[in-house]
This record gives sequence, structure tokens and C-alpha cells, in this order.
Amino acid sequence: MRSRIRCFFLAVLLVTSAFGDDQVQLDGIQRPPADSQSSGATLLVGLKFRPATPSPGLGSVKFSVTTAVDDSGKNLIDDSGWMSEGAVFGVNSVYSTSITLKNPGPQAKSLKVLAGDVEAYDPSQDPAATVEVDSFPKTYGQPVQSPALVAAGIKLTICHTPAQADTAKGSPTPAGIFSMTVETSSTVTSISSPAPPGKKKKFRKKKIQQQQPAPPAYTVIIQDSDPNQKIGSIMFEDATGNRIMENDSSTNTINADETRTYDFANPLPDTTRLTVYLHTPKTDVKIPFSFSNVALP
Repeated sequence: MRSRIRCFFLAVLLVTSAFGDDQVQLDGIQRPPADSQSSGATLLVGLKFRPATPSPGLGSVKFSVTTAVDDSGKNLIDDSGWMSEGAVFGVNSVYSTSITLKNPGPQAKSLKVLAGDVEAYDPSQDPAATVEVDSFPKTYGQPVQSPALVAAGIKLTICHTPAQADTAKGSPTPAGIFSMTVETSSTVTSISSPAPPGKKKKFRKKKIQQQQPAPPAYTVIIQDSDPNQKIGSIMFEDATGNRIMENDSSTNTINADETRTYDFANPLPDTTRLTVYLHTPKTDVKIPFSFSNVALP
């Protein structure tokens, strides 16, 4: 009996949105084989979003498809509105994802309509959404004095040590948040293979060297209280406005209080700037898109 190879066909499309700015584009369609009409068969639609004006603080991008109908009239979004959205990836100010829809009818040749919108947080839409704290390393451990942050209900302290962070939030740091591992070694005792009859078992000591990651060269800890959830994102910049990328970051949230920890490969100079991007009525944007008569593979 001949084995049947099931495969997916990929169509790379150059169709763009019906809207003139072309911020949203199709980025390929994967369709199950023509003989696959099982309930589990799905159509994967790739979407790509390129903001008209790239913003360094842009984030929280979400794709939604609200209408999907093939040329046979089949609705590819079921009655419950179920739709699977894949992870959103952002590279060089281009955001992409893969949307899972129902499998088109066997005779379908195209998507008659594919429409929806992209929701994004874009602080460049409102100058009041950007708050800059210049030369913050000079004032470690002191609350940031900013009328814009106060107006948003935000209390923020930039720290360099766990002790400063504990003072800023008025309580000890939960165990494990600021843990640091160093290279260690230990000696263990192990038993050799079973001894022959009439002979004693031999024991041997073996020194095991445990290699652990070296501690970060420089750590910044931001302690903030943001009960209205106004903080959209936080970035570090040098004196000329170029972004300084952290090696690693983590956030610990307890109610409205957050402890944000950033590790850097090199010490930050005293001239380093902290930029806080806030949510305002103008920063949460929605970009509609609509495609028609898109050929299916």
C-alpha cells in the first residue's frame, strides 16, 4: 500500500491592506492538503504590521481577525468567535503573527474577505506620554521628582542595590528575587563498583567543579507603585538618545507595586537617561485592515 505524504503548501503573498498606509500586510497562507477536510484541519494566515512611524516605545501589539469568508461563502470564524492567535514577534520595528482559522471549503479558490484590526501601544502618538529622567545614576535610592509621573499616580525610585530597593518600598526583598550565584566547588563521596567476595568496598573522593553564571556587571532596580497601570514601557538611553540594551530583565509584581530588575554587561555612566513611556488616551491605537479576493494555495 502506498503511503500518502501529507504536506502544507505555502503561498507568499504580496497583497496589501485596502488602506492607503499599507501598515498591515499578508505574510503567507498555509492550507491543509485538498483531501483534508477533518474537523481538526485549519488554515494558517500570516500577518505583518509595520508602523508608519516606528516608535522606540511601541509594544503590546495584538492582531485580531473579525471577518474571514472564502469564495464559497463559508465563514472561517465559527459562531463562538473562536480564533487562535500565535505569538507576536517584533524584529526591526516589524511585528508578525500567525492566525488560525477554519479550513476553507474543498472548492474554495480564494478568501473573499479577510478583515480585522491591529491594536498597539504607541507612545509616539502623544508627546505627553514620554517622561525622561536624566542622569539618574547620580540619584540612586531617591524618589524621582517628576510632575508627569505624579499626575499619573506613579511613585518611582531607581536603585542600584537590593538594600536601596528595600528602603524604597519599605519592606525586605522577597527571597530569591535578587539572588546571585557564583562559581563554587564541592567534594562528594561516591561508591565504586561492587567489591569482589572477601574484599572490602573501595571508596573514593571526587571533587566536582560546578560552573555557575558569573554575576551581572551592573544592576539597576526600579521600584514603582503604579495603581492606575499607566506605565507602558521603560528604556535606558545614553546622553545622545541611543538605547542601551539590558542583558536580562525581570519583574516582580505585588498588587500595585512592582520591582523591575535590569542586568547590564557594563556599568552605566552617570549621564544615562531613563525613559518612561506612559499610557494615555492617545497612545492605544487601532489600525483596521481589509483584504479581498486573496488567492488560496
